[in-house]
Amino acid sequence: MPTSRPYVGGDGNLYQRSLTDASAGTTSSPDVAFFALESSVDLGVKNDSVATTDTGNFSLIALVKRALQGLTFLTSTFTRPTIITVTGTVSSSEDTTIVSAPGAGLSIYITHLLLQNESLAATTILLKDSNIRLRCLTQSQGDGLAWTFPERRELKLATNTPLILNLSANNSCGYSIAYYISS
Repeated sequence: MPTSRPYVGGDGNLYQRSLTDASAGTTSSPDVAFFALESSVDLGVKNDSVATTDTGNFSLIALVKRALQGLTFLTSTFTRPTIITVTGTVSSSEDTTIVSAPGAGLSIYITHLLLQNESLAATTILLKDSNIRLRCLTQSQGDGLAWTFPERRELKLATNTPLILNLSANNSCGYSIAYYISS
């Protein structure tokens, strides 16, 4: 424990106060500093007893330490999923599986989507799982759709179903799709 602490008096000068229980100071005079001694349990010291409940008689530091221990649980709870991106071109009017079914109890969550007509003819592009999720009609070459879904508002496909693209004709459609898999 240090034997003294500096403080600035009411007159602006720097003073040194001896730290003993008898010289802890008072609050009645602005020139006499009040110091919490290191033996005080108001703020806490290194050898504080551990706060085992939120309502016991513990120092503030012990209670803050207890509260901070819960943060490690929270940070591990809110981890972001791994985003996977697939890109390519579909040229068939039949169903083309872009992402295979993820497995029992799992779904595909689309976070980003880009579909673009690369042919000269107007083409309807269907994005689907067991149902049609999105219908995009592109009128000319280069027309398309770009969409970013906000966090927790992703386009969720039905459980254990693949992501499929279907074209209205044997034209060419480019795609770039970002997704993650979760329950």
